[in-house]
Amino acid sequence: MKFTEKKKIILAVVALIFSVSDVRAVGQAAIPTILLAPGARATALGEAYVGLSDDVDAIFYNPGALGLQPMSNAWKIYQLENGLKFSILAGKKKLLFGEKASLWASTSDNTLHKFDGSQWLSYEVFFLEQNYNIAKVVKKYLGMEDTLSAQDSLFLDAAVKRVRKYNDIELPEDEENIPDFRIPFSVVLSGRTIISMAVDPSNRLWVSTDIGLYTYASGRWKLYATGKDGLPNALVKSIYAGSSDVWVATDSGAAKFSKGEWTIQKTAEFTGTDAVNTIMIDDGDAVWIGTTNGLVRRKGKSVTIYDSTNGLVDNDVRAFALDAERNVWAATKNGLSRYRLKAWKKFRMDGNEVFSVTADTRDYIWLSTKKGALRYYKGALETKDGKSEIVGAYWKHFHAKNGLPSDKVSMIIPQGRDVWVLTDKGIGRFDKAEKQVAAFYENLLPEFALPDLYHLNLSGTYPTEDWGTLGAFVKYISFGTSKWTDELGKELGEFNSYDMFIGVSYGTSFGNNLGVGISPKFIYSKLSDVPVGNEKRKGISYSYAVDFGLKYRDVVKNLDFGLALQ
Repeated sequence: MKFTEKKKIILAVVALIFSVSDVRAVGQAAIPTILLAPGARATALGEAYVGLSDDVDAIFYNPGALGLQPMSNAWKIYQLENGLKFSILAGKKKLLFGEKASLWASTSDNTLHKFDGSQWLSYEVFFLEQNYNIAKVVKKYLGMEDTLSAQDSLFLDAAVKRVRKYNDIELPEDEENIPDFRIPFSVVLSGRTIISMAVDPSNRLWVSTDIGLYTYASGRWKLYATGKDGLPNALVKSIYAGSSDVWVATDSGAAKFSKGEWTIQKTAEFTGTDAVNTIMIDDGDAVWIGTTNGLVRRKGKSVTIYDSTNGLVDNDVRAFALDAERNVWAATKNGLSRYRLKAWKKFRMDGNEVFSVTADTRDYIWLSTKKGALRYYKGALETKDGKSEIVGAYWKHFHAKNGLPSDKVSMIIPQGRDVWVLTDKGIGRFDKAEKQVAAFYENLLPEFALPDLYHLNLSGTYPTEDWGTLGAFVKYISFGTSKWTDELGKELGEFNSYDMFIGVSYGTSFGNNLGVGISPKFIYSKLSDVPVGNEKRKGISYSYAVDFGLKYRDVVKNLDFGLALQ
């Protein structure tokens, strides 16, 4: 056999590998080519990727990473180092493409925290522009007018002193040496009791306190309304912040703020009480008002009352949710009720207590209860023999033994693909992993102008609900087309040479930080499909290999450890 000159370099190396006896003992395949690494990102990092491994290329570098975020469905727990407990959670449900999460939480000492993508911060960072000082920035931050009353001036002076102390600034002239500084949220809400919070579609934060309603947007606070401004009661128990109007629930009725005016809606004439717990506006502009003694649905001039006699599990209505099919879900103390096509379906939670309900972006229904978080899949509508029925509906229970910091769940906020769960011992973030597919191609010797000498890798991952993440890959290394000649140089034909590797991967977690994985591979090497000289065998063989991987997250803060045996 005689090969073209351009192929001699590669195939000579392969032939040399085959001639080593200890390699033949393992398998008669061109095993070294399996070490050709895929992934442009990993290659750019010098293939120092075993410890990082946070995308589909973890299949090659470290299958143990498949068992952890972001490759696998997982819970991440957030707790404050100072021992404080989170008490209220608020966030925008739907995020625009590329939009950062807008998520807020208050703590047991009425301190406000904002999530920055990795941690909870109790302050906002501001930059000092030209001709500005801390006093001017704080004044604008507090939403104060140019002309201040004596009381406002005293409040401003105290706030500026707190900000300077917070940033270790002793003298006003020291401000010239700092490019930025931090303003704690407590400067605004000092001495206030936070009762409820909400984030509207424009990312404006609404905070209800014991003296009234505040808003925060673009680095500026405003005391939006108090009992003197038309609120039926300064103690706002819940807020429904739409794109234009704002609704609040109080013990003195519901109220709507629109075009600068408050409109109060009493409920006592329908339910016997004005103690409103929650409000929601559905897609048909109907107003749903939940009270401690049933709910009121207002659509124009039409009013309908629902209680335990005509649809609800019980009369203590605590929260509403609207799913993708425009069904209304009403959470009451002892269960859940679904309103669909003017009919109710009840889900009783005997022996439990329900606090809230919400629908995530995948249209799962989530319940927060004293015995954990419950997630409901509504199933699919199937028609058989002319009859339609829902099949495949089921509940899933999340609690302290399968990811949550505690069983007592008071609030759930879906945001993008994630779901945030507030418990009495911290916040749990359910990170929903996405399927990933990747293709990688490289020319092995571009300087020799050999287009048929290349490496192609296709890989993909599939996160399961509870058992970790599955992966699969196909690696193909083409050595090109070679000519087959006899001893006299007469061409007898052509043949292709290649190596192919097919494998599957599996990764799972043990606890929140440890992931382990395995990748068995089948190797098929075809150097020649014709016999050579006195050889009766073809240049074809196959073998196998197994990779093992381990990844431990946060060995110390922000430092991960990875180990791979290939």
